[in-house]
Amino acid sequence: MQNLGVFTSKAVPTPELLKFVQEYSSRNGLPCVKGANDTVIGHSPDLLYVFDATAATQGYFSDEEFHAIESQLGAVPESYINIHLTSTDKASALAKAMAQEVKRKWVGIIDYGGAGGQLGVPRCTTRADSTARRISPLIVTSYRPERRLQGVRVGASARTNSKTPCHRLLRPPELQTTSFQEGRVPNDLPDSDEFVLTELLRRGLDDWATVADVVDVLFNYAKVTDPIVGRRIALRIIATIVERGLMTAGTIQGGFEPYTNEMALDLLERTWPTDHFPELGEMPFWLDLTDTGKQWLQSRGVTWD
Repeated sequence: MQNLGVFTSKAVPTPELLKFVQEYSSRNGLPCVKGANDTVIGHSPDLLYVFDATAATQGYFSDEEFHAIESQLGAVPESYINIHLTSTDKASALAKAMAQEVKRKWVGIIDYGGAGGQLGVPRCTTRADSTARRISPLIVTSYRPERRLQGVRVGASARTNSKTPCHRLLRPPELQTTSFQEGRVPNDLPDSDEFVLTELLRRGLDDWATVADVVDVLFNYAKVTDPIVGRRIALRIIATIVERGLMTAGTIQGGFEPYTNEMALDLLERTWPTDHFPELGEMPFWLDLTDTGKQWLQSRGVTWD
């Protein structure tokens, strides 16, 4: 699952957005189904999910990001149109065409960060770039490996016979951007993204990680209290974890049963609530740490017994 966003200099009320989405789907001969909080456009597997909420604050998480958007837009962002899409070429083309129309209609700038690019800059489609997707910057807190959660971990253990290891976070070594084939893990994420991602991986050392672990990291580490903002961050970070093979998503059916990546991200998109943070057991979604994920942790100074 990928994401395109459009910051607009003109306000976009939700009823006006819904009308636009219906007209867009009709012009393109595509089915359009209204959900509880979004509208689904297209034929599977080429789907777009256009969210109803249009508040500009959904698209940035710090004053630094706000000023960067304001500078490139040339105005204070009034609205943010959030388009999620499945990872197919056709869905990508549809989403980009829709984003361009939104940009022209409400005078905006496209954020390609959730689809491998940057604010105003689409993803480069060179062969080297196609090996990894970069997610958009998320500035919530500085990466401080020594910071640990104080108190009880959210979520009960699902593995009955797992040995609980002793692990500690150390100062990470100097890292280089190298390939998986060279035995290292690329260091191409913003510090704050890396902090959240690394802590989620660390939770998988002694147990399958749950959505409750994701919420715990967002709420207690990143200090995210808005469920809508938390949802967007969670989907983006988990997509990176799954697509890079750091953890495998699945369900528990007498043991761990993996999903395909596409199935996992679609399930996450459809079931993660927008009005509250999900609790343990609310979603059939678990994460199992892979050898590549352990390699990521080791390269960042995390040790365990």
